[in-house]
Amino acid sequence: MEGRDDKQEALLEGSAQQGWGPATHRHFVVSAAVVTPMPRINTQQRSDPDFAGEVIQSVFARTSQAAMRSYRQFLTASIEYLSQQRPNCWGITLLARGVRLNAGWVECLVLRPDGLRVLVDTKSAPPGTKFDGRRYRWARGCRMTTIPLSDLHRALPGLANSHRQALAITAKRQSPPNILDAHSSGITKLWSLPDPHGRRIHVVQGGVVNGDKRLLQPIESPSMLP
Repeated sequence: MEGRDDKQEALLEGSAQQGWGPATHRHFVVSAAVVTPMPRINTQQRSDPDFAGEVIQSVFARTSQAAMRSYRQFLTASIEYLSQQRPNCWGITLLARGVRLNAGWVECLVLRPDGLRVLVDTKSAPPGTKFDGRRYRWARGCRMTTIPLSDLHRALPGLANSHRQALAITAKRQSPPNILDAHSSGITKLWSLPDPHGRRIHVVQGGVVNGDKRLLQPIESPSMLP
């Protein structure tokens, strides 16, 4: 996957507070107290809409509810587009401090407390858009732009077209198993959104647990359940 996987997220979240350099992973002292890294999200939490709601609320704790509504509307439009056009080529992952939407192999919409990173097609992006971050092999002509949470209601409408163009580019490739396995159905349950087709699920004691490879036999589609 182009972007960060869960282990990288956990490492970088820890590094941001403990003083770990992402490039070298060497520890350096930033204060007398060592801060404990944020825990990784487990399978049960990823499928829990209440937990997903708590994480998202914590991200927007210092901003207005209008900012969260703008994010929800933008995310909903992105997922509905992917579900209609490429239903097996995306996944959304709940993180300890945010949410990440992947299309194909690329992270396309990353919510964090310091802002919303939006993948856009550079040719159709609004004039004056500031691009940041890396270039993606599987998203030719696309770059990330970061929007402060307080500016979402103003900035997101102007990015809708270029973001959709970016999704069309990245979703040409089917998502790898790790993205589908990490799909967090708690988010889709929370906001009544569709789930990707073909994601791996597992039957456990008569129920369904998303993405835990340790539990019994994986089934490729809910339609295969008895």
